[in-house]
Order: sequence, then C-alpha cells, then structure tokens
Amino acid sequence: MDDFWAPLLIGGLCVALPLAFIMPVVLRGLRHRRLRRDGVTARATVVRLMRGASADDQMVFDITVMITPADGASFEATVTQQYSVLDAPMLQPGQLVTVKYDRAKPSNVVVVGFGHVGLAAGH
Repeated sequence: MDDFWAPLLIGGLCVALPLAFIMPVVLRGLRHRRLRRDGVTARATVVRLMRGASADDQMVFDITVMITPADGASFEATVTQQYSVLDAPMLQPGQLVTVKYDRAKPSNVVVVGFGHVGLAAGH
C-alpha cells in the first residue's frame, strides 16, 4: 500500500508547493491590473518602504503610502510591488507618488507613477 501512496504524495507536493509560491504573485498581478484600469486615481506620499526579495534586475518592495483622495480623508495603505533596480532609488520615504485604489476596499492600492501624474478630474 505504501508503494501506491508514496508517488502520489510526492507528485502532489511537486504540484502544490510551486503553486503556493506562484499563486499569490499571479493574483497580485491580476489585482494590480484591475486597479490600473478601474481604480480611483489619487496622490500619495511614501511613508515606509521595506525591501523584499530580488531577482535579476527586479526588486520587490512593501510600500506604505498615505493616500490623499480628492473627495475624502487621507488614509494609509500598503502595497507589494516589483521595480527594476533602476527605478528603486526613486522609492524613498517622503516621495510623492500617484496611486490607484479600490473605492470599495481602499486597502487595495497600486502605485502607478512617481510624482503626481494622471490626476484628471473624475478619475
């Protein structure tokens, strides 16, 4: 009986473990794409920055921003995003950025630019 279950267990682990690491990245990418398309544009200031993993010329950061929406009170949110090593120096506490956030769940946010760009009324 052990000869039957061992390959299934090993095969299951070979599929499950990579998925456990890949799925959060894929889901985050889909959420960021939706936010870029449908999110509310706002100004924000980088409050905290924590560097995570890096691979090749890409670095992952947890970026906490203070968002100042045009129609409400400021609030803080944290986003995990990947940047090239060339863009990474632009991410510093105090840096002004443009974000898009989900009005229904404001903690869902994505940084869409450095400085305040694309802030046309009604977006």
